[in-house]
Amino acid sequence: MTKILHKFLIILLIMILSSSSGILQGQDITSTLVSYIKDGDVASLAEYFQTTIDVGLPEKDQDYSKTQAEMVLKDFFKNNPCTEFKLESSGESENQTFHIIGTYQSNQEKYQVLILMKKHSESEKMLIYKIKFEKKT
Repeated sequence: MTKILHKFLIILLIMILSSSSGILQGQDITSTLVSYIKDGDVASLAEYFQTTIDVGLPEKDQDYSKTQAEMVLKDFFKNNPCTEFKLESSGESENQTFHIIGTYQSNQEKYQVLILMKKHSESEKMLIYKIKFEKKT
């Protein structure tokens, strides 16, 4: 009986540690990506792009290659430098996607930001498949 209880406790501990490391990874990636957005550091942000990414901006919304998306966002950040970013929500969804929602303030406009990520099947790394900046009124 003691051996069974011991094995059960070990399995339970492994499950708890696995789930908490996922939470910590989510917190780490959130703070990292928010920092890149605040700094307008598109090169570092692009390290988290899938090979194709849906970029939504007020004037255009379409799928781009990783390189094209980097150029489009670089231009956006150049024309709308961040003066403040307020994180509103982040977390993992049921379908193993991860989201970040925040408010991006530039000198001219305020934008609602949505970032959607999912785990890459081969590398197990969380990668951005959608990033959207929508004007707030």
